[in-house]
Amino acid sequence: MKYVYLATAGSTDTDEMRRCLQRAVGYDDEYLTPDLFVSAAERLVVLQAQALDVAAAIAAFERLRDAKTARRSDNYEAAVANLQPSYERMLELVKGEQPLVTEARVGQFDYWVHDLLRRSFGVADVAGRLDVLDIRCDRGTRRYGDVPAGVVWTIPESWGKCGVYMKGEPGTTFTFHEYPRSFVAETSGEGAGSDAVPP
Repeated sequence: MKYVYLATAGSTDTDEMRRCLQRAVGYDDEYLTPDLFVSAAERLVVLQAQALDVAAAIAAFERLRDAKTARRSDNYEAAVANLQPSYERMLELVKGEQPLVTEARVGQFDYWVHDLLRRSFGVADVAGRLDVLDIRCDRGTRRYGDVPAGVVWTIPESWGKCGVYMKGEPGTTFTFHEYPRSFVAETSGEGAGSDAVPP
């Protein structure tokens, strides 16, 4: 309802609109009717892609594609077919050689969360304060009390799927960079990175 209100009112607060849609679509539980679920999820994919948050856009598409509720909608197949080419382009981007850059902002609850698409990452252009970096993976975790800009963090493949939780002062903004393997290989011998290792 809040998303509909913001959209109808012509709001430019796309961050809040994305949050509204994410809450509506949910993570595990599904509360909306099939048609509403498809409509909300489809719009969420578009907004995440427009915000250049590739990880969130990919996750939103996969949520739409795999949700049982969505499959009961008459609009399901058309929505997935419409978004599939963009999804495939994003997957190719992840496999490519260019850094993936996401504009990040610490929210009102003092943290920013991101599902990693690559094994190496770093932060830059910090405006505010970042206090803690949590790396949480299927088979390994690590917490750092310092989040310096310009450091490349590399996570072992053996840790499995990973995400980062960045805690800091609400309103802090920064750019989050995910690097291809080639970038890490070129810089790892020059002291540019700090490897995350299993505890």
